[in-house]
Amino acid sequence: YVLEGLLEMSGGNLPDGPLQVFPRTVMTAVSVGILTTIASALIPAYRASRISPMAALIEVEKPTRGFDRRRLSSLLLLLGGVTLSVISVLQNLPNPVLALGLVAFVLGAYFIGALLAQPVIGVATRPIQSTVTGDLARQNAQRSPRPTAATAGALMIGVALVTAVAILTVSIQETARAAIEDALTADLVIQQSGISEFNLLAGISEEIAPIVADVDGVEQLTALKGGQAEIDGNITFVAGLDPDTFPDLFSYEDVEGDFANLVGNSIAVQRSKAEEDGLSLGSTVDLAFVGDPEPFGVVAIWDLSGDTNDETNYYIPRATYSELSPAALDLSVHVKISDDADLDSVKARIEVAIIDYPTASVSSQSDILRQIEEQLNGFLILIFGLLGMSVLIALLGVLLTLLLSVFERTREIGLLRAVGMIRSQVRSMVRWESVIVAMFGALLGVGVGLFLGWALGRVIFEEGAVYTIPWVYVIVGFVSAAFAGLIAAWWPARRAASLNILEAIAHE
Repeated sequence: YVLEGLLEMSGGNLPDGPLQVFPRTVMTAVSVGILTTIASALIPAYRASRISPMAALIEVEKPTRGFDRRRLSSLLLLLGGVTLSVISVLQNLPNPVLALGLVAFVLGAYFIGALLAQPVIGVATRPIQSTVTGDLARQNAQRSPRPTAATAGALMIGVALVTAVAILTVSIQETARAAIEDALTADLVIQQSGISEFNLLAGISEEIAPIVADVDGVEQLTALKGGQAEIDGNITFVAGLDPDTFPDLFSYEDVEGDFANLVGNSIAVQRSKAEEDGLSLGSTVDLAFVGDPEPFGVVAIWDLSGDTNDETNYYIPRATYSELSPAALDLSVHVKISDDADLDSVKARIEVAIIDYPTASVSSQSDILRQIEEQLNGFLILIFGLLGMSVLIALLGVLLTLLLSVFERTREIGLLRAVGMIRSQVRSMVRWESVIVAMFGALLGVGVGLFLGWALGRVIFEEGAVYTIPWVYVIVGFVSAAFAGLIAAWWPARRAASLNILEAIAHE
């Protein structure tokens, strides 16, 4: 219900109907929780079994070597993950190879935290080291780098995922914006209202284009058809265009051949697809909507302008499309208005002219971009809601670690109080320690997220993507982690400040 509310707040919605909770869902969740808990206890249990009884009896802490095999393994895992991921992206290796590299990278970053805790915290906390409470908090965080890194590790993963998702979402928005601005020179687009990934092949009546052509202020228009067809035995998307008007309303480049030859059983092919299938001018492909395939000759090979990655690879004459698929509707109508016409006024007149076709909507380029952004923002809020839960769980880990730290340092806190530290300073010390751990995890998370966003973006978008780092999201997430650390420290700080001095000193 919470996620559904978040989605509705963002402007999206789920299909109508009650939320379904099946027994198998509950069983799966419980099973995953139990197995995850057992798995997380394996390493601590193994380490506990390695402790010498005599060392435990006399409370001797095993000294930490400067650069042991565990840290070396973590460093090698991190570097190996980075190397494998970069090679996979640059050499277009199969996705499982990239997944393996990214998993190794994340695990390496998690385990390497113990090696980075002392130097990173030492540098990052210089502004607060001039205060007594800040310096004590820094020393407490550096004293046991492994627990500090383990506590910050869960927060690191949550922040990394949030950063990566934000990068991907904003990159999609900017890529879509660049694609529309580069390739679409039409001022208005008419298509079915509410078009989405669920009804991409929905269309509008063929009667709309002639009606719109007579609207005052409309200088030129072109109508496109589109749907699935079979080419050389493979199901693909084929568009039908008007070769006389299409070149004036779309921006294209690197043209081989001529759109004027796109008549009858002829076809134009996107250059990337032509190179993939070894097609050239004069080549023949077999196309069929229904019935037997017919040969179509390649008369043009081209690309849309800019870095647009168009998923439509084949274009045939609109008239031929109508002959082969008489029931097909127009996919969209692209309109160019006169230079002296007002965009909003022409849009309003077109809406009045096609009022008898309620399923059709008129959109400008800015409207299309706004629709894309609204859909992606809804997705982003939903994902942030899910990841926010993981960050909340990580903060609960910070809280529990601080409570345990306060308990273990009860005598130390009592001695500090005995030599003059007041309650507010104790609370400040614990709060600073929580903020340091939270910011250390957030700093690692941002670094990991930036790399994940780059690698996943290169794989998802391939070429032509606008890779954008949303620094506002990154900075807000980083600052939010610090505030969340303050909130997580409220109870431990209050508990530490309320300790009785004499009882704390006598504590063993």
